[in-house]
Amino acid sequence: VIFNTPNGQRNAELDGVKPRRQAQRCSVAPKRSGSRPKGLGLRVSACLAACNDADPNPNPNPKREPEPEPGREPPRVDEPKPKLKPKAWPKPEPRPEPPSLADGDAGLAAAALFVSHGGGPCFFMDDTRGPFRDMNKDSDTAQWFRDWFSAGGALKAYGKPSAILVISAHWEEDVPTIIDREDHELYYDYYGFPDATYELEWPAKGSPPLVSRVEELLETHELPLKKEKKRGLDHGVFIPLKLALPDADVPVTQLSLLSSLSAEEHVRLGLALRPLRDEGVLIIGSGQATHDLRGMDLAARPGDAAGPYAAFVEWLDATLINPEVSDEDRLAAIVEWEKRAPGARDAHPREEHLAPLFVIAGAAAAPREGELEGACREGGVGDDSMPEAKKVWDIGFLLGSMSLNSYLFP
Repeated sequence: VIFNTPNGQRNAELDGVKPRRQAQRCSVAPKRSGSRPKGLGLRVSACLAACNDADPNPNPNPKREPEPEPGREPPRVDEPKPKLKPKAWPKPEPRPEPPSLADGDAGLAAAALFVSHGGGPCFFMDDTRGPFRDMNKDSDTAQWFRDWFSAGGALKAYGKPSAILVISAHWEEDVPTIIDREDHELYYDYYGFPDATYELEWPAKGSPPLVSRVEELLETHELPLKKEKKRGLDHGVFIPLKLALPDADVPVTQLSLLSSLSAEEHVRLGLALRPLRDEGVLIIGSGQATHDLRGMDLAARPGDAAGPYAAFVEWLDATLINPEVSDEDRLAAIVEWEKRAPGARDAHPREEHLAPLFVIAGAAAAPREGELEGACREGGVGDDSMPEAKKVWDIGFLLGSMSLNSYLFP
């Protein structure tokens, strides 16, 4: 079974199957709820079949080649992705006054949360012997998501938020882009999983007031915002939220990452979004504490980890939750993660699964009075500081390289 990465390197190899030389790109458009993408690679289903003695039933159709990468957003190969230059961004046109957001439970300020969302739809799977045996629907991690708003849950103290804004690892655009629709569809952006995972439903409602408020905040700091009317919520959004809020009784929308993946630009984006927390909006960064499919070891026992991955997570813990780290250095360390963290490029060969943490770091920051606007406009993070986080989930390592650590910023 071969798991491909953007640079075409080998992810995992079973039974002597040779790796592909190049990563295969996805040209499949997002599918509506209740429909499964067609002509997709079945590398994951083959792995499940090998482990569970099931018939993988591969699709022999050669006309849909090249196959898409597993769990990756379809790339836009015909569009350039230049690094953002804030000073060159056009100033948005004036807009009408946006409607107000409704108050959340008890009017409490909301948290900022970085979560590791696991592998595709794993938390709705029955897999007991395959690669997702420790991330299935009966796993401790799945139950942790279900308990978010229950007694003793990670978010119980905050009550139900007025709305939820999610930044997922699986959507990148050249400028910040937000889904602007009243009724969401689901985007099954994973490939080769069991049929039932393409029939998942979650009737989430959008939040026009939240979209307007995000537009207002970004306009204040001279950041552009595009609106997307057709895209559905990807699995980095609907998998954890379907577990935590099965009734979909809180409005939600999704904001894209920047295709630059710049840590500093994402921190600045988070700084601009910071006031949402005081308005009861829960901001979630949905990614992964480590994400290197090449390092997956299907024979690894829970808790086993190769050195670089363990070293990176130790650094992440020491940076985010160690009270002895100054608030100023904590934020600076996140921005300079590639230089400071041991095993940085082993844990994240490409940083799209770490980038949601950059946004949450900005949303958690405590800017000095009068500094926020300047920091966003001048293209830096100024003298802002980030208070320590609380690690709210840690089950060690799975598959030898995957950490599901999650962090709450009060």
